Amino acid sequence: MQVGAAAATLALIALFTIPAYSQSQGAPGLQPADNEEPELDAYLNGTAVYGPIQAASDAVSLLVRASDLDGDLVSIGVIHDDLPPAVVSVSDHGNGTATVLIDISAVDGGTHVFWITASDGIDTVREPYAVAVP
Repeated sequence: MQVGAAAATLALIALFTIPAYSQSQGAPGLQPADNEEPELDAYLNGTAVYGPIQAASDAVSLLVRASDLDGDLVSIGVIHDDLPPAVVSVSDHGNGTATVLIDISAVDGGTHVFWITASDGIDTVREPYAVAVP
């Protein structure tokens, strides 16, 4: 049983060593002006999330904060990855913060991945997060 736990731990470490993904959205043929990518952080009960989120109830709520060094307005979204769309939802408050709600009541046990995105209209950054469902 310890071998299985070690393999799961290594898989999660590998998941969280994936660098953040950025995609420039400049128009074809045009050179975009210098732009800093937005940055984002997610918090569970006031603590920054860096590893798998341990689901203690049927709903997990994350506060997401995004910023942009250029002062651009940042929109926040989610990519569901291996979770059904109804399980992860985002409410972008329009001020660089958002609430991400994860409803795990209809999800099988295991660790499930989703991505939180932040876009300043030029660059989009996405970061992986995982929720561990008992």
